[in-house]
Amino acid sequence: MERDGGKEPEPLLLGISPEGQGRAILSYGDPDTADNVAAYVPGLNTQLKDVGEEDGNRARDVWESAQQADRNQKTASIVWLGYDAPQAGQDRIAESDFGVAGEERGKRGGADFGKFLDGVQATHQGDRPHVTAIGHSYGSFTVGQAAQREGGIPADDIILVGSPGTGAQRAEQLGVGADHVWVGAADTDPVTHAPSDLEKSFAGVGHVIEPHELHFGQDPASKGFGGIRFGVANDDPGHAHSEYFKDKEGGDSLENIGKIVAGKRDGVTIQAGR
Repeated sequence: MERDGGKEPEPLLLGISPEGQGRAILSYGDPDTADNVAAYVPGLNTQLKDVGEEDGNRARDVWESAQQADRNQKTASIVWLGYDAPQAGQDRIAESDFGVAGEERGKRGGADFGKFLDGVQATHQGDRPHVTAIGHSYGSFTVGQAAQREGGIPADDIILVGSPGTGAQRAEQLGVGADHVWVGAADTDPVTHAPSDLEKSFAGVGHVIEPHELHFGQDPASKGFGGIRFGVANDDPGHAHSEYFKDKEGGDSLENIGKIVAGKRDGVTIQAGR
């Protein structure tokens, strides 16, 4: 995505810790004064170094996309690595990788992510910001767990991309209203087809019982889940899982994410549910 020279905010390090595999929270824009705050939770195989590299770049690109959607509002775009993301030990994420992930890291991370969003609201100056929680890959399960905690999360919208499930069977269980749960899922992304353990138990063949039951519950991109599926690219089976935040390779995905973050839902392109 093209940058506005000199107008990109300096990254703000909101937190860093050696706890566990390492913790870091990085923001483009000041969440204490922003009109719109996006908090992105990365997923499987994320390491501390990625906050300053690929995942930090994703947060920056979300910031730019939201600013393009509405230049009259200030945006803060955060990458939140406040938990130990599962490590599959592979460069390319496949359906089978989620067998090593388990639920515990996402549950613990979800509790901490919810507390972080509580803090975003508590320290904000002026009117309440429009907050969007974004989860990619296993991070979408973490966000889903945060949203299902008692009292929910103080977010207006939830975006799930490349999701193997949230632990919920219906979008309404995430507490922000089904029409504020947004899903980006390329049909060529194998993680969005990751079968449940029960499905895999049938001689290793997935989806012989329920085609929309994923590793962590109902497929968020399915009609039965009840969220809003937005347009993404569907033509790169080898790399689809990592392209949701890319301006060209991801199709409409990044632009749609920016519009959601900026509260410009009418401009989001829609894709039919599975």
